[in-house]
Amino acid sequence: MAATKLTERQAYQNRPALAQYLPYLEVLDDFIVKKNGNLVAGFELLALDNMSLSADAYARLCANLENVLNAIDEEVNLQFSSFFDYFPYQADFVYTEDPTLDFFKQQRHKYYGYFKYLMCKMYVFVDFEAGKNLRTPYNIFASSASIKTRLRAEHERLVLEKTNALKTIQAALEGTGIKLRRLRNNDLATVLHRAINISANEFTGSLRGKATNNELIANDCQVDKGYLRIGNQYVACLSLSLLPEVTRDHITFNGIPLPYLFPLLHNLAFPHRVVFTTQNLDMEKETARLSRQLNFSRFIMNFSRQREGRKSEVKFRELNELMDEIYTQHKRLATISLNVLVYDADLERLNHKINQAQLAFGAVDKAQAVLETIDVLPIFISCLPGNGAENYHRLVVKTANAAQFINLTNFNRGYHRGVLMKNRNNEPLLFDYFDQNLNSWNSIIVGPTGTGKSYLMQALLLQLLEQGVKVFGLDVGGVGDMGGSYKKMIKLLNGRYVELNVDHPIPLNPFALVKSQGVVDTKKQLFLRAFIEKLILERDQTSISKVEQAFISKAIEKYLTEFNGSRNLKTFVDFFSQQVDPDGYVDVRLLSRKMYIYTHGEYSRFLCADDMIDIREDLVCFDLKGLETHPDLQGIIAIIITGLLWDLMERNLAHNKVIFADELWKVLDDNSTIGHLVVELFRTARKMGAGIFAISQSIEDIDSVSFSAPIKDNALNHFILAHKPKQMETLGRAFGYGERELALISSLQRGEFLLDRDGRVTVLRADMSTYDHYLFTTDRQENNLLEGKLKKHEGNLIKAIKEIAYEKDVELSPYLL
Repeated sequence: MAATKLTERQAYQNRPALAQYLPYLEVLDDFIVKKNGNLVAGFELLALDNMSLSADAYARLCANLENVLNAIDEEVNLQFSSFFDYFPYQADFVYTEDPTLDFFKQQRHKYYGYFKYLMCKMYVFVDFEAGKNLRTPYNIFASSASIKTRLRAEHERLVLEKTNALKTIQAALEGTGIKLRRLRNNDLATVLHRAINISANEFTGSLRGKATNNELIANDCQVDKGYLRIGNQYVACLSLSLLPEVTRDHITFNGIPLPYLFPLLHNLAFPHRVVFTTQNLDMEKETARLSRQLNFSRFIMNFSRQREGRKSEVKFRELNELMDEIYTQHKRLATISLNVLVYDADLERLNHKINQAQLAFGAVDKAQAVLETIDVLPIFISCLPGNGAENYHRLVVKTANAAQFINLTNFNRGYHRGVLMKNRNNEPLLFDYFDQNLNSWNSIIVGPTGTGKSYLMQALLLQLLEQGVKVFGLDVGGVGDMGGSYKKMIKLLNGRYVELNVDHPIPLNPFALVKSQGVVDTKKQLFLRAFIEKLILERDQTSISKVEQAFISKAIEKYLTEFNGSRNLKTFVDFFSQQVDPDGYVDVRLLSRKMYIYTHGEYSRFLCADDMIDIREDLVCFDLKGLETHPDLQGIIAIIITGLLWDLMERNLAHNKVIFADELWKVLDDNSTIGHLVVELFRTARKMGAGIFAISQSIEDIDSVSFSAPIKDNALNHFILAHKPKQMETLGRAFGYGERELALISSLQRGEFLLDRDGRVTVLRADMSTYDHYLFTTDRQENNLLEGKLKKHEGNLIKAIKEIAYEKDVELSPYLL
């Protein structure tokens, strides 16, 4: 037992020395060198999002995989391994320039860091010349000096040969839509270390030639009570023993298409391993063998009419159909093995996990698995990376069936940067809102009252602010002093929260946005025309005539280029009233009288100011709630602020910006000029480094305006929150959703949302810390609690939230504090 790591050798003489059974010799040149001389390459599989695939997509994926398998040589063994382990949340903390932002960011990182998350890491191992055991391995470090040069040259030739062959296999697999990342020496050592020791820890040692297997093993090994014991973990191996009668390319759960092996993968809510291997058979030998079986079955069928004859008749028909597929449809055969490894330090818990795994096998179209007892060690060895060819529990299937067992999907793993969210498997991920690969950063958020629209919006905004993004907003549907959806966050972060009220007017001169005389920007002219048309339109009108539109455009252009006095609405109306339509089609006096009421009444304090409100802050929100009793003025002010936001975007071209408009559609009329203005804003936002959020309680509010189609076309991010069943038809019609998307929306829980990003669908969740929650919440009871704490701390919001968070933590876990 020279190879074992055991220390008390006399007391443990019956333990198997795991090191001597391991098939590995060396990790060299990004290959695993096995004792039989085979080279094994490994890839990390960057999978497709299982929430984004439809039933048709799964069918196409399996068809592509079948073609890939058919093209692979019979000597190549493919092993697909899924490692489910608990991993902590790890992310570098980057300080901002604002200590308040740093405080909330730090609390969020602490909250996510309290837990470990069950994550799936997927790998593909390619074993060249699998099954050959007679070759001499090329262990360069173990060789004598006299033959080292010759072995080095032979090894380099093999590495070059297998690397070239690997490129073809990688390209074929990536043709299905996945990405493969080649595992280098250190990565291979870590994966081997985790697989051998049933651990999630990284390999921190070094591999030294002859001692490779000893270095990889961190725990003692023994067979105890019918189980393999590695360290303090009892390991149970389950092997697929009975195939389903019919395999499928996917399963359906509550209308949601999922990968075929989903019950064995993410449906087991504890750490485990799922290992699937496949290797093509020599079709010449297999067809000869099947022909002999076919002839023998025909003989028994003709010889006996009793039970054996009837059984042979059934087998004859099955073999005849299979041979027909092989010859006419060019089907190929392969061997497969499917193993699930479950483990636990407690035998009672392990038995419970085994029962769950057995039920999961049954959920795959009533497949059956056998629990390995006598041969648990060799089966475990065969489940190690690159050793799938040693598994003798192999079943013969068509490559079409083998393709259906291969899983190339996982829950969304996010981006390398962005805002912190969670996927549907409760794993933290980063969502990059400003993804450079997108042609538009605009978004639509749709959700009925109480589903968390403003909560989601603030969760995004706070983290975007931490990244240096400038935020400008327009809120039409605020709810009171404390409950104004965005008021708490903006006030706390020293932003500017502008509440508009007839009794406290602020200067809003749209003409002040045009800084100089001369050539007028067409965008500014479009904005001013929309503003003037809004003044002229009656409540039941949606548009004015094209002749009137042309006349107003000319009047605006003439006013901006020729008028030398103070430019505001009052001087414009006076200037406009002096214009004459030579053809007599436009009643200038009537149009002037319609605008006159806005220049000589209570509204004039808003609209006839000489200046425009000066905005220099990076965080600004306009609240129109105070104007809801004046709907005409509210709509006019909304257009002015829209023009102001456009101006703010143009002023800050060097920075990324976000503009959010909450319930803006309620105050915008279905006017062609207004529609042109909003559509132009959506269309050009990307050029100015901006993304626009259009927030609404119902998609019907957006669809009620004639310009909704181009808005949806220029908003590539759709955030859809939970809806009632009666609203599904409207959603499906508005966004072109089918059964899969509607099934996902129906399954949404509170806090979850469906993200449709340029046609790629997934489900995410905004899971924030207690500190974030009380900053965002609009719940009346929670806001009442916060108001009480604010009075206690004399308006200090951070101190109030700190006290609430401490009390909530004590309620949840009084013994941890």
